[in-house]
Amino acid sequence: MSIRNLSQEVERCPPQAFTTAIQLKHLTCRRKILKMLEELEANFSLVCFILCAGHFSHCFSLLAQIMLYSFKENAFMYLADSAINLIYIVIPLILMFWIPEQIPLEMENLNKIIRCKYEIRTSFGIVSEKSTVEKLLLEEKIFVVSGCNLIFFRRRNILSVLGTALTYGLLLIGLEVRK
Repeated sequence: MSIRNLSQEVERCPPQAFTTAIQLKHLTCRRKILKMLEELEANFSLVCFILCAGHFSHCFSLLAQIMLYSFKENAFMYLADSAINLIYIVIPLILMFWIPEQIPLEMENLNKIIRCKYEIRTSFGIVSEKSTVEKLLLEEKIFVVSGCNLIFFRRRNILSVLGTALTYGLLLIGLEVRK
């Protein structure tokens, strides 16, 4: 929300009024937001990793349960129970990757808006007197939430995680069926 509010504030500012003082104010706000995000990640990185690993391994066990009980006589009850539990595990696993992706998307939007402001200012012939502030504002600082820098919570990783759980789950089931 803070990033979105900052983006809206920058967008509302006319290009002529986007002076060095305003730019420094926005740079300070962005730095505070980044610092807050880094502190949050430092505090919750391990918890996120453990939570994701737990959901991931639970997917394995439920997949194994579905495969093993599908050969039993009263398989329908076991399969229905496992399928419902799998839904309860997969949805939070997907949301773990979906929701944190909003941070990089908002940051990319902010960078796009700032770049657009500079382009409009330049097209009007307004060249800033302090290029370091401009460089810092245009610097791409995209923050991605991670779990111990091993799992990066991006939407594009959802299918990879689910595919990995399915592949290794089936491999483990294949080993069990052979025995």
